[in-house]
Amino acid sequence: AGVGKLLKNWDTRRPINKSTDACPTIPGGINRVAVGPKGRTVVGASNSGTLYFWQGNNGKLLTTIRNHRQEITSLAVSEDGSVMVTGSRDEKAQLWNEQGPLALLNGHSDQIHLADISSDGLFAAIADPSNLVTIWNTADYQKMTEFSVDSGGKLMGIHLLCQAPWILTVTEDG
Repeated sequence: AGVGKLLKNWDTRRPINKSTDACPTIPGGINRVAVGPKGRTVVGASNSGTLYFWQGNNGKLLTTIRNHRQEITSLAVSEDGSVMVTGSRDEKAQLWNEQGPLALLNGHSDQIHLADISSDGLFAAIADPSNLVTIWNTADYQKMTEFSVDSGGKLMGIHLLCQAPWILTVTEDG
């Protein structure tokens, strides 16, 4: 995955190659992006450990929050936009809202490789490079379970279903 330094907000009703607004260049670049409900807010995660929040309709920077010491490697937002989860190379997984951090999900002993949040925002899934997946309850910030995805390949994606404890995984079997 590459790193971008310029985020543009495109209006597909305009002629090709015409963007509505460009967000300011981000030091260190943006490596993950997620969109809140109805496109009202765009969230970008950076290599510097900072989250950026922009207005979805015009690209205006609303706020920045820094609470990771290293690159944010994963970002997911609940369908209603009330909660998001990030994972980082600093071995931290965190729950957030637009005002700031809600909780640190402690107990990870390796960098965070993947993270997802259920559409209802009630559960978060965190995976490390060894394919260890941890499921968290976002209401009380407690670890529910953890398991290893043993498929002979690298875990490439996770997706929590609303009917937890069901989770979809994608592996690079080789």
